[in-house]
Amino acid sequence: MPQIIEQQLQDFLSLPPKKYASSNCWLVDNTFQLYVRRSHRLIEGEMMETLDLATMSAIEPGKGRFTELLIFIERINPYNYLYVENVMTERFQKFFERNGFVQYCDSMSDIPVKCYYKKRPITGLDLR
Repeated sequence: MPQIIEQQLQDFLSLPPKKYASSNCWLVDNTFQLYVRRSHRLIEGEMMETLDLATMSAIEPGKGRFTELLIFIERINPYNYLYVENVMTERFQKFFERNGFVQYCDSMSDIPVKCYYKKRPITGLDLR
């Protein structure tokens, strides 16, 4: 499995976030391109820090590369939410719904786009 995008994402997340602005980065290898962004979104009535997956393109769609990448992203995401922008195909919409993502409703917009978010599960609690 190519590890280039995974390393690029780890490098991006290790950089300090920019004050007062979102920071973003293209992650690219020979199988996939992914544009990510640190952002703030109004989710469930509160402003939350999110890792956004904004644009993605697979060289060979349907081969499982995005699923593999999503598992990695969910594991290392330092924010409580993962947000996916503009999911255009019904196949991809169903993929996110099957995998625990909730459709995001932006009350400030009349544009009928499908975006999704997922809260990071709480794991590794030390209740001493």
